Amino acid sequence: MLKLLLALLFVFVAQVRLWAATGVKPVNVLMIAVDDLKPTLGCYGDTMVVSPNIDWLASQGTVFFNNYCQQAVCAPSRASLLTGLRPDRSGVWDLREYAGLRRRNPNVVTLPQYFRQHGYETAAVGKVFDLRSVDKQHDAASWSVPYRPARGKRWLRATEKVSTEIDDAPDSAFVDGHILADGLDLLDQLARGDKPFFLAVGFKKPHLPFVAPKVDWDRYPRALIPLAPFQEHAANAPEWAFQPGWELRHYVDIPKKGRIPDDKQRELINGYYACVSHVDRLIGRLLRRLDELNLRDNTVIVLWGDHGWHLGDHLMWCKHTNFEQATRAPLIIAAPGFPKGQVAHTMSEFVDIFPTLCELTNLPVPDNLDGVSLVPALQDSAAEVKPYAVSQFHRVADGVKVEGYAVRTKRYRYVEWLKRDIRLTQEYDTTNVVANELYDYKIDPLETVSRAPLPEYREVVTQFRQILRDYFEKMKKKAESDLPSPQGSNLLQNPGFEFGLGGWQAKGSMLAVVESPVHSGQYALRVTGRQKDWAGAYQDVTGTLQAHGPGTYAVTGYFRSLTDSSVQAKLKVRLTAGGQVQHLGAIGTMDSSGWHLVTDTLRLTWQGKLDEALLSVQTAGGYTGDFFVDDVSLTFLGPTAVSQRDVNGRRLPDAFGLVNYPNPFNGQTTIRFWLDALAPVRLAIFDLAGREVRRLVDKSVPPGEHRAVWDGTDRERAPVTSGCYLAVLRAGETRHVRKMVLLR
Repeated sequence: MLKLLLALLFVFVAQVRLWAATGVKPVNVLMIAVDDLKPTLGCYGDTMVVSPNIDWLASQGTVFFNNYCQQAVCAPSRASLLTGLRPDRSGVWDLREYAGLRRRNPNVVTLPQYFRQHGYETAAVGKVFDLRSVDKQHDAASWSVPYRPARGKRWLRATEKVSTEIDDAPDSAFVDGHILADGLDLLDQLARGDKPFFLAVGFKKPHLPFVAPKVDWDRYPRALIPLAPFQEHAANAPEWAFQPGWELRHYVDIPKKGRIPDDKQRELINGYYACVSHVDRLIGRLLRRLDELNLRDNTVIVLWGDHGWHLGDHLMWCKHTNFEQATRAPLIIAAPGFPKGQVAHTMSEFVDIFPTLCELTNLPVPDNLDGVSLVPALQDSAAEVKPYAVSQFHRVADGVKVEGYAVRTKRYRYVEWLKRDIRLTQEYDTTNVVANELYDYKIDPLETVSRAPLPEYREVVTQFRQILRDYFEKMKKKAESDLPSPQGSNLLQNPGFEFGLGGWQAKGSMLAVVESPVHSGQYALRVTGRQKDWAGAYQDVTGTLQAHGPGTYAVTGYFRSLTDSSVQAKLKVRLTAGGQVQHLGAIGTMDSSGWHLVTDTLRLTWQGKLDEALLSVQTAGGYTGDFFVDDVSLTFLGPTAVSQRDVNGRRLPDAFGLVNYPNPFNGQTTIRFWLDALAPVRLAIFDLAGREVRRLVDKSVPPGEHRAVWDGTDRERAPVTSGCYLAVLRAGETRHVRKMVLLR
């Protein structure tokens, strides 16, 4: 990890020297994110909408007409866009259990973080990431300037949770008016600096509730607003592929179920379009400020909406599906030196934004991204960059958890619903297909009939299955490269504080990164405590420990205080699992005489799901002086469940065995193992990507022969796919592994 940080520091210094030596003006990035914005824009052919400012931006760059999100809901879509990774690699699939980006992928490098590592000043206001995916600083590692959250009220007057509100207040009274004000202030601040910048401004509308100024509502005479022409479920499609508008049904003025009345439909569509026009006007002011600051000639502008939105089609509202209206989303890129006023019809996806911005700013493109650069289409709008886009969404199909993968080409959309194990294994097998859909937009642009079961489309389905087979083969290879860090590497983000406070948060203290004193590198952390509370900083390492599992870890850190007397220094890990909290750590002392090493090895164990794990650097409560920390590390030493002695003080066995059993394994064969002494034992099933599928034994086991049965399901009791798995038995410093082939 230290070598990586030094390499990144070298890149940063080299980049700055290059700018200075060549006199080339570095390229800035202005990223404009618009929540829930579908392609209801004039530049996309919508004749009803009033969007002159976004249309003007389109006239200065390229509209990507066939652009699609990776998942039609905020957190997964934004996580994919801002990491360049599809949901199956980012690990963000929903807004709750699988929402945390760094809890599951702790060392991921985000798009703004990558620019920050390459010498850019990075800043954000409003909704860029989904708040449920990141820390309170909107992913602190991403921003060199403190993040500014959205301010203001969701409603200006309403006292109930209503879906719409009209108010004659000025723009500045609305949430997005506040976001614009902060965005303008940040733009002014960054323009005065001596570094190139990456500024992300995230507007909240047209997300529900539809609250906008009266002037924008009045742009759309309600009686003339057309309704969705097809308001039925598509024929031949599974019922669970649709959704009842969960998000909208929570509002008090919306019926809890059934078709929404026509008058209310027109009101909702009116509100959606009013919000689009409201945000369009604010974006115009942001773009004009860029011109006033003489920045447009060396600034790449990228505008996107995180996914589409159903406005009554198929009897659906909101997003959360694999259909066209939920997955198609706007993407406009205007870059200095490229043709203007273009419409590119190549297929494109949000994972393509990361490599595109790298190429446009002359930064190296990371080799682990899932997208490709769209620069060829910026150079020539007729270029075909990729033949298809892939979106996904989850459902429960008659009690079976499934994941639907939608492959969109220019003519077709093919959706295959597979048992949800595929998210982890990436093992494509047609025997795990629960249902499929096929829509032919050449003859059916409204998706009224799924053609999947029709004989004349059998060859088309076969071709799409080959596309999916190739897709998952590529994804599996990339997933294998995402395996946990090898033993001995530092698992912490920003352990030497070379990237500011990225990854660290304060507890009972004020934090600052300083240039002196330092143990190594250029920076260290200064902690100023306050009375009564313990003073320090902490980092969320939940995802790290989940990836590696229980075992032996080493913690180290260097401490220094400003006092001649000895002060307590601690490195502590706090684990929360199943309602139980554990505190383990290393304790030492520090003073002003120099840097003092605090280190220890820790046995970190937990039962079931790990809810939270925090690593902290701290001192005792009541200490109010400054102290310094540098070069902190958390290292995985191995999957030993315990030290060399168990809880009763007895030595662990020097040998134990996992008995061979017949293959193929059919889910009914007993797994036998034996021990020659009492020992804490863990027996678990892993897939070939190294992910734990099911834990069978996790407790102290007496000597003798023992049996366990794996019924072929995962930890959620859902059946896994056919394939090769590993049974891993661990105790002490040794382990046994047996390969098992599961056939369905």
